[in-house]
Amino acid sequence: CLCVATWPKENQQVAHSVIAEMEQEALQKLELMPFLEELCSFLDSNNIQRALLTRNAQSSIEYFHQSFPLQAFAPAIGREFEPPKPHPAAILHICENWNIDPKDCVVVGDSAKHDILAGRNAGAKTILLDTENKYDLRKLHENHVPHFYATSLQEVHDIFTLHFRLISSNNLSQ
Repeated sequence: CLCVATWPKENQQVAHSVIAEMEQEALQKLELMPFLEELCSFLDSNNIQRALLTRNAQSSIEYFHQSFPLQAFAPAIGREFEPPKPHPAAILHICENWNIDPKDCVVVGDSAKHDILAGRNAGAKTILLDTENKYDLRKLHENHVPHFYATSLQEVHDIFTLHFRLISSNNLSQ
């Protein structure tokens, strides 16, 4: 594990500066993934809560929310949250915030090593979104194997409709 927090302070500062610069450059090219608006609309129309958990900075999340016509993800958690993925703490925090059991949560992520492992460690169902076809499920460590696999957000939508009983957040007991 390459953990910047274990580095000497001066090296940490340099690393964080480089990461921030790279993130700012990426924001200039930021585009919505195909079918994201439709998937969010589907979830919103069914009163399904959705959160964002990313290794990007909170400022990048705010930029995303301001730049695109989507209802904001809530909560939206950036890399400032400790401990980071693949630790399940952030997912458990989201579930606690929503007052749901992690087994009733679905984690959609593009990293088997971070997102899928974090979801599995939390006890959630997982969907690996592999838009670049970089994963061979047969070669993944068993803890990195998702419950479901998708190559597009359209396929994520299909997995939700075919394999899950979606429960409106309005119907959850408080």
